[in-house]
Amino acid sequence: MRFQLKRLNSTSIKCFILVTYPLDTIRARLAFQVTGEHKYTGIVHVATSMLKEEGGVRALYRGFLPTLMVSDYNFKINFVIRK
Repeated sequence: MRFQLKRLNSTSIKCFILVTYPLDTIRARLAFQVTGEHKYTGIVHVATSMLKEEGGVRALYRGFLPTLMVSDYNFKINFVIRK
């Protein structure tokens, strides 16, 4: 029972990252604009620019695999610390 809950929790975290990663990528693009050189005007502009100019959906998920791998270790470390 305990092992199944651990697997379920790990899977749910991975699904959460899969869904929210593009939004985090867009947020980072907006946050790290140089002052005075605003390339993007908003969330929709970032998303459409990335989809059109940078390779489609793959641009939104650039760097996804390392994030997914680290999340699994973070989950395990948090589980051990909280236990």
